[in-house]
Amino acid sequence: MDEQLFSPDETIFTQGDIDDCSLYYIVKGSVQIIFEPDQNSNREQKQIQLIKKKECFGDISFITENSRTFTAKEADFCRIYKINREKLLSIIKQHNQDLKIFQ
Repeated sequence: MDEQLFSPDETIFTQGDIDDCSLYYIVKGSVQIIFEPDQNSNREQKQIQLIKKKECFGDISFITENSRTFTAKEADFCRIYKINREKLLSIIKQHNQDLKIFQ
């Protein structure tokens, strides 16, 4: 688990990104979850949710290993714990009973 610090309006990940599929837990601050329409669309960017302290986000990609469904941007100064999917899986694989539950 890595601690990360972010400033307001800083992007954590962007919709469509194929990244390390990490899960994020907010220790301090809040994060905007934003839908970004296609460039050819007439629709505007829209905030879907505001995630606050003691909540997590990034769970869809963490579980499915698919690209990011939405964009995550800081609403204010934040301290976040980033849980890398591959690192967590390598730890779980060391304990067969936990691996069976996770799968």
